[in-house]
Amino acid sequence: MGFCMLQYTSNIYRSFHNLEDFINFKHKEYLCEIYFSFPVGPNIDLETILPPNIECIKLKLDCIFNTKVPSFIKSIGPLTINDDFSNENIKNSNLQKIKIKSYKKLNFKKLLPDSITSLNIEKYQYSLKNELPPNLKILKCQNNTANKNRAIPQSVTKLKYLMESRSTFRPKTLPDNLLSLTIEKIFPDIHHLSIENGFVFPESLTYLDIYCGYSLYFKLPPQLEHLDLEMGESDYHIKTEMLPKTLKTLFFHGGSNFDHDNVVLPDTIENLEFSLHWSGNSFNQQLKKQFLPNSLKQLSFKNHHPSRLQIEKGFNNGGFPLIEEGLFKHTQLTSIDFGDIFNQPIGINVLPPTLKKLILGNSFDQDLIQGSLPHSLEYLSVSKYTYNKTICVSNPYTMVNCKSYHNQFKNSPEKLLALIVSPSYNYEKIEPPSIKIFINLEVLDLSYLYDFIQFSKENFPSNSIKKLILTSSFVGEIDLIYFQNLEYLTINNSCPKMITSIDENGFYNFYNLKNIILNQNSFQFIDSVNTVFFQFFKIIKNKSKN
Repeated sequence: MGFCMLQYTSNIYRSFHNLEDFINFKHKEYLCEIYFSFPVGPNIDLETILPPNIECIKLKLDCIFNTKVPSFIKSIGPLTINDDFSNENIKNSNLQKIKIKSYKKLNFKKLLPDSITSLNIEKYQYSLKNELPPNLKILKCQNNTANKNRAIPQSVTKLKYLMESRSTFRPKTLPDNLLSLTIEKIFPDIHHLSIENGFVFPESLTYLDIYCGYSLYFKLPPQLEHLDLEMGESDYHIKTEMLPKTLKTLFFHGGSNFDHDNVVLPDTIENLEFSLHWSGNSFNQQLKKQFLPNSLKQLSFKNHHPSRLQIEKGFNNGGFPLIEEGLFKHTQLTSIDFGDIFNQPIGINVLPPTLKKLILGNSFDQDLIQGSLPHSLEYLSVSKYTYNKTICVSNPYTMVNCKSYHNQFKNSPEKLLALIVSPSYNYEKIEPPSIKIFINLEVLDLSYLYDFIQFSKENFPSNSIKKLILTSSFVGEIDLIYFQNLEYLTINNSCPKMITSIDENGFYNFYNLKNIILNQNSFQFIDSVNTVFFQFFKIIKNKSKN
């Protein structure tokens, strides 16, 4: 059993509210990351308390940590450094990644070990002067702390700047071999990026996330593969020669600056996104074949405006129906998000035969006629709560996220093979559809239902279900006797009681079960489930925000 648990739960992340909880936890040797929401003082010797398999300590914001970091810890933070903090707590460690918050001036040479490769400095208002670790690769800080000549080590390849209204870019402040640069505004009303004469972006840059006011008044690096550009509404127009020919991803916050009759996008672009700028600038032109690169795989029109319910700007194909046959056929598109404003008819054979994901927003109220949705489509979302038209999917296994979709099968419930129970049932005083009538259902997604806590004995789904996705509030019973065809079970932070039968030889019957999919936060389920199910665990690691 020890080997089994090590193999299937070694990526577990666990939160502890006090030291006693951690000490009493039975399976410490299988933890990878821990979160402490309590003060850790000098009297707590973590080197002897923590097992060496733990690599990361996450701390509650502003929670006191003032003890030596164990030699086996690779990552820690956010670490608040005040007057009582001892540099020796981390200087002699083997840390590779650290997040620091401090309002006092620090001597980073005396504070940080040379092993640090990733550093995040928050709330720090003092200038850096050749004091950062020599092996640093990733740095996040405020621009004003690092805008001195060569304050950032040449080893840094990934940089995120937090910009204030008085921030400016000066020559010789960026590393020569920088690969990734993100410019993040501290205040959303900052729109103009100040650049001194003589400043140029390193030609090595392949990733750039930046805002530029109302015109592109600087030259983009020639080797860019990812460009995230924010531009306010103006008469300024982007020209073909301004865009690097190596671009694979283009995210443009705005869009009226693009005249797609005169701009040729690089034929390397795989991911193209236009979103509404806070000024109201948006892309709304009729899509044409010549504007869409052959290499395109993802296309999105999004509305990120904080007042998006009041603003009726966004993509609507210039007011024209989307009916040009083969419009996307030359592309490699697998995903299209038409955004919240789009409300145009979609013609037959317009969408590409490679399409897997299609999102239609809150305004869409058109018929989805036979032949308009390709057989390749795996997921369709229609967000409008009042949408009640017949959806003619070409593939019965297409997952349709639409409140009324199941009503199409009232007279032939045996034909429904895949069902997402819509999130609209969370807000309306009506019961979600009865599951038991869909006797051939193979895929059931309950993840949007906040209050779905268990299956009633009278309403068990059919044995035909192969894939089941639970809502986080689910605490009921999953008995494999009733789910003998179940192959994939997604937990989503729920805590179901997993049980099954035992055959005449004393072996558990798992039938067709292949994977139980859970994330690192599924503490309660992991603690309560019978260990015989560990062999099916597939743990999804949490995405880092740093």
